[in-house]
Amino acid sequence: MRVNELAARAAQLPQRIISDLLIANGNAYDGLAFYATNHVTESGATVNNTVTQGCTAPGVPTVAEAASGILTAITRIMSFVDDSGEPRNEFARRFAVMVPAALYGAVVGAIRNDFLTSGSSNQLMATGMEIVPYINSRLTTATVAYVFRTDADVRAFVWQDEVAPMMSTLEEGSDFHTLNDARMFFAKRICNGGYGRFDQTVRLTFN
Repeated sequence: MRVNELAARAAQLPQRIISDLLIANGNAYDGLAFYATNHVTESGATVNNTVTQGCTAPGVPTVAEAASGILTAITRIMSFVDDSGEPRNEFARRFAVMVPAALYGAVVGAIRNDFLTSGSSNQLMATGMEIVPYINSRLTTATVAYVFRTDADVRAFVWQDEVAPMMSTLEEGSDFHTLNDARMFFAKRICNGGYGRFDQTVRLTFN
């Protein structure tokens, strides 16, 4: 079991590294914070990839409020233009919503319920978009969700595996076993992630 857990840690590296990047909100390629209100394209258009959704109970959205926030975030992504002033995400049809555990219930209801409140149809379902919720227990802020376009050619984050996950063992007959009367198991993976296109994602804050 412990050896299997070691292998699992190597497999989980993308989740850990990308989560750390989300939490840190470091600089994008234009020198500004990845999630910022004032990115500017070469066409002079502003890319503001942060939105807020008011809540009746601060930080605790209802299903209807979660649906409104997600729709606002998707609409914002669809509004971004490229360096030539053309729509960047004109053909976007698939999105992901990544949330901490505290927001998962409201977000799942917002995405999958036919009705948000009594007699109120779900606007998200009416869009015809494919929206998939993901829970990420590594996220530390219980009021923040992240919405991503998932069918773009270049994504919000880039990932490179230089050496794929591999397991190795120094077993009986090895020098280590001879000297220590023990076996050694280890995992190896060489990889890293980084910020990609800030116009493929929006940070959604419930307040």
